[in-house]
Amino acid sequence: MSSTRRMQTGSKRFPTYLVCALLGSTGVALAGPHALVPIPKPHFSIDMTSPSIGKPTIGGPITAGAILDAPGPNVTFPASGLRLFSPADELDEMSGNRFDVGPADKFVILFGVDRASVGARGPDASLLPSRPYNVQDQATRRQAAGDTFMTLDLYTRGGGPLPLETARLAPIKNNALVINQGDSGGIDYDMIEDVSPLMILPPGTPIDEGDGTYYEPIPPLTAGDPRLTPDAAAMDANGGGSGGDRGIAVLLYFTLSRTSPSLAQLPPPASGATIYVDSNPTSPFSENVYATHSQLGLLGGPTGDDIDGLIVFDAGIQGVFETGIDQVIFSLARGSPSLGGSFSPADLFSSSGGGVFNRIVTADDLGLLSTDNVDNLELLKTTDAATTAYNSAIYYVLPGDFDGNGVLNGDDCSAFLGCYTGPGGSAMPQCAILDHDADGDVDCLDWRNNTIIFKQINGGAVCPPLTIPEFVAAILGTPLLPPHTCMADMNLDGATNGKDIGPYVKTVLGP
Repeated sequence: MSSTRRMQTGSKRFPTYLVCALLGSTGVALAGPHALVPIPKPHFSIDMTSPSIGKPTIGGPITAGAILDAPGPNVTFPASGLRLFSPADELDEMSGNRFDVGPADKFVILFGVDRASVGARGPDASLLPSRPYNVQDQATRRQAAGDTFMTLDLYTRGGGPLPLETARLAPIKNNALVINQGDSGGIDYDMIEDVSPLMILPPGTPIDEGDGTYYEPIPPLTAGDPRLTPDAAAMDANGGGSGGDRGIAVLLYFTLSRTSPSLAQLPPPASGATIYVDSNPTSPFSENVYATHSQLGLLGGPTGDDIDGLIVFDAGIQGVFETGIDQVIFSLARGSPSLGGSFSPADLFSSSGGGVFNRIVTADDLGLLSTDNVDNLELLKTTDAATTAYNSAIYYVLPGDFDGNGVLNGDDCSAFLGCYTGPGGSAMPQCAILDHDADGDVDCLDWRNNTIIFKQINGGAVCPPLTIPEFVAAILGTPLLPPHTCMADMNLDGATNGKDIGPYVKTVLGP
């Protein structure tokens, strides 16, 4: 790496090989922040105070009890399918059955944090300068709550981090951004705010918070596999196929916030530390208790513990928590009494029943402060954390850099005129770098984001303003060119009107 030629990118230094990967044959950047080998996007949920709550989707309105998928995001499983009928219900966390991960298998941990989390340390030097995003970085940009981060160390179900991987003498104890809440070339959740990980959001900007994530692992089936229902096993025995989707018992394990009203409608005990299992999340009344709070060594009741992150390893009878056979890894929400003064809401715990749990990962192991909070969990199997992080961490791209020269200037602003399509249009490939929200068009929302990043990168300077005749025509509703309506919105409030005159005059004449 030391011999790699580098080019200057504002305050960043960008490896030449990565620049080449980001430039098309025309020398124009063809994508926003991305990953070389993106991790699969999991199913996810968002919390009650997220601004996307109530947004209509193909699967119904978004609620804090619904399970979502990107792009969209769209409702995949409505809250009612989990027997959650109150708008005040909050799905705290979900898990598929990760029996594909054995006790000795290695993996990196995927996790999210809440809005108050700030991270313990900056991006790791091993990923700089090309991959500069982690919890601390995204928290300083007020974006961390909707993101998914990946540990830079390996773990097993017994804990970690593991030392001595790839000649390392000690674990790194840090993390990298692998799925952004928005605008990362498709490697994102389409949450609010749907912006690049580079952008600094103004204080108080409402943002979505990821509340749960899970994968549905479906490894190859073999005879006697516990995922095969009796009907599917009979089909296999009679040469009727491998079972396929029909024969797999796809179980969803989930927890609810302890304040969710629908806890009273689910099988007892009603608790934020009860783990439920649902054999058919498309319709209600197929929910049962998988593990009680007492089996896990936690406190129940309306003031008891809240399981905030969850990974289930259901190795025995499916949907039945068997002591000494099954295992759950979990985190606890802020205010959970079992945290006491010894544990952190950013610690991870393990229980195999018997009324006991133990801490297997500390907040510091994840690159977090003890005052941070992990609020969703998943894992990604790998035996090489360094390569996985390099491939799957979101790398640095300068949004709006149309000519790919590593700086934002008037030439990049002028490119907007030729790339503008309006809402619902289809942007030319060379204009993808100006499609800030990655929705396929270049419209006024992209201009707004472009302007904010331009000011951020250039110390408050703005894109060259319209000429006076162009600006006046746009204010009067008769723009000389369609993009002028966007470009005349000097205060970035989404409207072109008299409120833009003051900012325009100040820009043209100076303060």
